[in-house]
Amino acid sequence: DPQGRSMLAQVLYAQGREDEALVEARQSLEQNADQEKVLWFAASLAVRKGFHDEAIGYYRQAESLNPVAPQYPLALSNVYLKINRPVEVQKHALRALQLSPNLHQAYALMAEASAKQGHVNAALDHIEKAIYLCKPEQPHYRTYVLRKAALQRRANQPGVALDTLRMLDDSLQTTAEVAKEMAAAYLMLSQPEQAAEVWKRVYDRRPSAVAAAEVGLCLHRAADLSAAQHWLKTAEMLMADHPRVEALRVTIEQTTP
Repeated sequence: DPQGRSMLAQVLYAQGREDEALVEARQSLEQNADQEKVLWFAASLAVRKGFHDEAIGYYRQAESLNPVAPQYPLALSNVYLKINRPVEVQKHALRALQLSPNLHQAYALMAEASAKQGHVNAALDHIEKAIYLCKPEQPHYRTYVLRKAALQRRANQPGVALDTLRMLDDSLQTTAEVAKEMAAAYLMLSQPEQAAEVWKRVYDRRPSAVAAAEVGLCLHRAADLSAAQHWLKTAEMLMADHPRVEALRVTIEQTTP
């Protein structure tokens, strides 16, 4: 029966057997297509497996059963972003906002759709709204701030991007994710020494081959070959075969007499 199959699908998923779980969910829906929770479950699994058209069908069916639930147009917007259909992304994000005006995720999706279409100023407006609606302690907040800074760099505003990144707590500014964006802004401003300092703070907090290699690459941009070689040795001791370490090695070799 469909209920038994849907329960089995949940058990299989809990066991990490996603392919089998999706098969059972499909069969449950074949027997009874009007199971909202099963449709959501099957759609989520289909997305994970890359079956985007199948997921869209499930989300649409679930939406027809519960047309006032904002999670369905929001989920559809997410799927369409994955398959690079920005017009559909915006359409469904707007629908989600009609149902729930304070959905920061919908504004973030609209920002991505606008960026894909080359509308950077519109993207910045949307991501600003997402940040406004998202509390700083929420996990999305850092993602949105980083995206805003990246868009500002794209708009050739690296100094403004740095101001945006300083909105984050000091502890976050020493993470690799934030450092990458800050360093990129400093490099756009032709300040490689400052970019190197950003990565040094990351290294001091948690030594890694990547952080050491990034320090070296920035110092090489600053024409400090000796310091770059020092950081190459440090990076090689941690993980000699990492791509960023190799990038530093090749960069130094190309400029060493």
